[in-house]
Amino acid sequence: MFNGESASLQGFKGSVNGSDFELNGTALNLVPYLFSEGAQLKIDASMKSRLIDFNGLIEPNPAQRTNAFAIPSSIQLIFRTEVDKFIYRTFNATQITGVTTISNGIVQINPVSFKVAGGNVMARVGLQPFQDGGYSLESTASLQDIQIDKLFLAFDNFGQTFITNSHLRGKATSEIVFKSPLTPNLE
Repeated sequence: MFNGESASLQGFKGSVNGSDFELNGTALNLVPYLFSEGAQLKIDASMKSRLIDFNGLIEPNPAQRTNAFAIPSSIQLIFRTEVDKFIYRTFNATQITGVTTISNGIVQINPVSFKVAGGNVMARVGLQPFQDGGYSLESTASLQDIQIDKLFLAFDNFGQTFITNSHLRGKATSEIVFKSPLTPNLE
């Protein structure tokens, strides 16, 4: 529904390749953003889903991707998410909730929580552009009662075969801090 320079969406439901969604939100300053250079767009939205099967939503061969990832500085976003189940390859998470914000070209996901490998994860993730076109990825996470063998299985044994999920047992509780530079293609 349009209201002057803004638009809102309530109860928009759909599915794409087996993943369902319900979107609600408001885009403020939409018309000037579309037709005036330099205008700012402000979006406040939420999404609920029973299942996100990421395998059906991404390119089958990411090596063919040649476009650089870009975070528009002219968009401010607040996006609340509730997903019952998320699947990507061998990774399965449930009860996912999170708030994503974009402001001044910086992406923050804070907080994000989910259940995986028999335990709970609470995390914060940030993605900030470098001047040269790459990105800085920073994350902190609190893991509680994670079953180590299930964690290795969920992440496909982290791409190695020396120590696999079949070699491990037990639960882990830990605090993780992760920082990494990324290329413009997020590699």
